[in-house]
Amino acid sequence: MKIEIIDQHRISLFVNMEELSKRGFNSVNYAQNVEILNEIVDEVLMFALSTHDFEIDHPIVTEATYVPDEGTYILVTAKPEEDENEADRISLTITASEETEEDPDIIVELDEEDKCFMFADFEDVITVAQRLRYLEMPSTALYHYQNKYILYISKQDFADDIDFEDVMAVLHEYARPTKVTSHVLAEYGRVILSEKALAQLVSHFA
Repeated sequence: MKIEIIDQHRISLFVNMEELSKRGFNSVNYAQNVEILNEIVDEVLMFALSTHDFEIDHPIVTEATYVPDEGTYILVTAKPEEDENEADRISLTITASEETEEDPDIIVELDEEDKCFMFADFEDVITVAQRLRYLEMPSTALYHYQNKYILYISKQDFADDIDFEDVMAVLHEYARPTKVTSHVLAEYGRVILSEKALAQLVSHFA
């Protein structure tokens, strides 16, 4: 297990497949997996509390991304402002490896206001940007993650549901939806364009 204490509010860790298997983790038993992840997070929190100035008294939110044949990436965040009803939850996402032909079942959905799309080819990202150049989407961001390009879209950028549906239709032509969260992208991905991603692509590649 690799543990990084990012600051007094955040911990990131990676648990490889060997250790997950020893603990009984598998990709189909969601309830059992959540229990195992809870145990791992509890162990890490105790470690952080005993060795670092980590504020464990705040509500804890955990995001876990399971990548077949690799392991699980976990981000633990202590959020002072978090609603208690939303705390102590685990968001588990299963991400397909490059060799996987079919997408596995996704366990937890993103917030309805957030959409992420995965592109295999950068040229397709440019094509989408050119097709949607007539729309203002300041919150769009582009990441490189797991050897793919991930485009983040916020529904808050759209005053009209019709425009949003049109954008979704175009994106589905060139990419596939992914449930990797923006927090995981920020922590484990590489930021290419942090804002106005599509507009910037049009500007550079028009």
